[in-house]
Amino acid sequence: MAKVTGGVEGMVSGKVGPIVFVNFKGKNYVRIAPKTRKKNSWSPKQVTYRKKFSAVCAFWRGSVPQKVKQIWDLDSERMNGFNLFVKANLPAFGTDGTISDPERFHFSTGKLTLAHN
Repeated sequence: MAKVTGGVEGMVSGKVGPIVFVNFKGKNYVRIAPKTRKKNSWSPKQVTYRKKFSAVCAFWRGSVPQKVKQIWDLDSERMNGFNLFVKANLPAFGTDGTISDPERFHFSTGKLTLAHN
């Protein structure tokens, strides 16, 4: 239900059918209301990605020692260590939530200086 404030020439705010009236910084805007999704309407690719993401998060929580987490935090410049770990290791996990490609898995990160000679 929409609401009018300030008389006939006032501002309209609210929803009427699929139309939404919004007031932002003193101006009126009209938008179309977003469509709501039905529960369990994820595509197969979305379900797979969510499983992989959950597996990486569970691995971070349960298998990565605190010292290694500090290494990831130190190396990340624009994000925290957890986000960098997920970004680096998501391709290594399979659809069943296990590490399917060990060569793509990175337990730690960072730049080491070259050894002398």
